[in-house]
Amino acid sequence: MKSIFLFFLIGLLTNQINCNYYGYQSDPVAFDTEQKVLDLLATDLLKSELDEKSINQPTFEQKLIQVEEDLNWKLSDDVKSKIGDIAGIAIDENENILYIFHRAKRSWTMDLDLSKITEPIREDTVLMVNATDGTSLYSWGSNFFYLPHGISLDRFGNVWLTDVVTHQVYRFKKGYFKQPELVLGEKFVAGGKQHFCMPTDTVVASNYVYISDGYCNSRVAIYSLNGLYLDQIAYQEGMIIPHSLTLLEDEDLICVADREGRAINCYSAGLTQQKAGRLVFSIKHPSIKRLFAIGSIDDLIFGINGPELTTESDGRTNKDKQVGFVVNLATERLLTTFYPKDGFQSPHDLTINRKTNSLFISDLKSPHKIFKFFIKKN
Repeated sequence: MKSIFLFFLIGLLTNQINCNYYGYQSDPVAFDTEQKVLDLLATDLLKSELDEKSINQPTFEQKLIQVEEDLNWKLSDDVKSKIGDIAGIAIDENENILYIFHRAKRSWTMDLDLSKITEPIREDTVLMVNATDGTSLYSWGSNFFYLPHGISLDRFGNVWLTDVVTHQVYRFKKGYFKQPELVLGEKFVAGGKQHFCMPTDTVVASNYVYISDGYCNSRVAIYSLNGLYLDQIAYQEGMIIPHSLTLLEDEDLICVADREGRAINCYSAGLTQQKAGRLVFSIKHPSIKRLFAIGSIDDLIFGINGPELTTESDGRTNKDKQVGFVVNLATERLLTTFYPKDGFQSPHDLTINRKTNSLFISDLKSPHKIFKFFIKKN
C-alpha cells in the first residue's frame, strides 16, 4: 500500500484557521473567538472545490464494499435506562465486550460553562455490554469523571479514557476499575505542551500513545506507555478540533478527524525510522461534513458526520448530512455512504470489530443510543 501512496499523495491544502472555540488560551496555537468559527462554517472556506456530482457517480470501487444496518441488534432496555449521552464506545474484540462511556444525567450544551463543573458524576459512567445481544455485563466509573469524552482499548485490554473538564487522560488496567493505574495531565489545569486542553481521544501503538488534544490545544500529543511526554504533532496545519484518531500501525500512519475542518489528516506516526508528524495527505470531500469519529480496517477509513451548527444553502436537512462514509486511503476516493433506517440524530463515536467485520456507532440523542452495521466486502 505504501507504494500506492506515492501515486496518490495529492491532498487538498488544510485551512489555516485559528479559533478560541471554548475560551482557553494555550500553546501551541493562538485562537480567536467562537463566533469566528461559526461565521467561517457558514462560508466557503471549509467547503471542498470538488464536483460532488461527478465524484458520487457509482464506481467499481464502490461496489466492492457495503455497510448494512443490523436491524436485529439493539441495547437491552435495562442498559438504555442506565445511560445518558454516550460520548465514546470501544470494542474488546477478543472478549466481545462493548464499552460505553456516557455522561449519565449530565449533558454538554452550548451554554454550559465547563469551568463551573466542580463535582464528578455520581453514577457509573462506563458500561460493559455483550456485543452480541446488547445485554449488561458490568458498570463502573462513579464519582470520578466530570465530563466523559473518548474511550479506547489497547492490545492488553487496558481502558484509556479522556475527560474534557479535568483535562486529563486515564488508563485503567483490564479488570481493575476502582482507580486508574496511569493519569496523564494535571487536574483542572489546561494548556501547554505537557498539559492537555480538553483532550478528545486516544489510540495506543506498540510503544506510544497518541492523544488528540482537542478542543483548544488543537494538536496530537505523543506519550510513552509509562506516561512520559515525548512530542506534539499536527498543530502546524491549523487543525481546528482534532476529535478522533485511528492508527494504521503497519503503514506507520496516525490519522486525525478534524471535526470543524471537515478533513481526515494522516501523519507519519514515527513508529519506524521516519520522524512523527509529517503530513502525508489530507482528505476532504463534499460528503465529509462535521467529522466526529473515524476508524479503520486495512486501507479503509470509516467516518461519521455529526449535526451542523449552521444552515447550509444546499437545501439538505441536518438529518440528510449525518451519514457514515468509507474512504479508500490508497486512492482517496469515497467508496460509499450509509445511515440507519431511522437516521442519526447526533452521532458521536464509532468502533470496529475487525474479527466480525461489524461497526458500532453511538448517538448522543437517539433513543436507540447505539447502532450496529455489517461491513461486507464483495
